[in-house]
Amino acid sequence: WYGEEGAAPRAALEKAERRLMQNPDTAGEAEALQDIAASFPDWAEPLNRLATLRYMQGEYASSVELCRRVLRMKPWHVGALGGIAMCHARLGNEEQARKC
Repeated sequence: WYGEEGAAPRAALEKAERRLMQNPDTAGEAEALQDIAASFPDWAEPLNRLATLRYMQGEYASSVELCRRVLRMKPWHVGALGGIAMCHARLGNEEQARKC
């Protein structure tokens, strides 16, 4: 799934992800992921990575919305579905979390 759009986009996504894992609080990582997603609007993985960043930053509602966008592209995306459940659990929405 990282290579769906070719080698250069894959390298850009991997670079953004490495930086994200080192410091999830920087605005630059979100911007890099948003740029990749804008350049490749049919590629779900940059949005999924951005949803992960939002989760790590405690922005659960934003993460849920990004996960839903991923699921509209790829209904079988288990990571996005799990992300929604994790966000609802953090928000105390146990009923919603169980529905995922």
